[in-house]
Amino acid sequence: MITRLIALFMLIVSPVAYAAPADDLNALFEEYWANEMAENPFSATSSGVYQYNDQVPSVAPDDQARHALEDADFLARLRSIDRSSLGAEDQLNADLLEFILKHRVALAEFDGWRIPFLADTGFHSGFGYVVSATP
Repeated sequence: MITRLIALFMLIVSPVAYAAPADDLNALFEEYWANEMAENPFSATSSGVYQYNDQVPSVAPDDQARHALEDADFLARLRSIDRSSLGAEDQLNADLLEFILKHRVALAEFDGWRIPFLADTGFHSGFGYVVSATP
């Protein structure tokens, strides 16, 4: 009887909290967004996040490899979240992020970053946009 009371007391006063799947998903979204802003300063500026205005994207091969690993990690973490108890909006957001990450991971093996200069895309095309977006 005493053991049960002690166990009950420990459960009540224990600071350990178990996160619900929606909390895990929102934490992942926040971490993903923060990473996107840090890795893509031009996108950050365009999104109204001005703390990276003094930076340009890192495009070295080691950075590209790190980006691919980060995307794979985010995808694995997203897929580990039980979506059955999520609301419709959270399920849709999770599906959209999974779509983005799944394709980034699949395309990473082709090293598309090695062709940085195309007519309308590439790291160079962001300079004009960032100038107009910077306050």
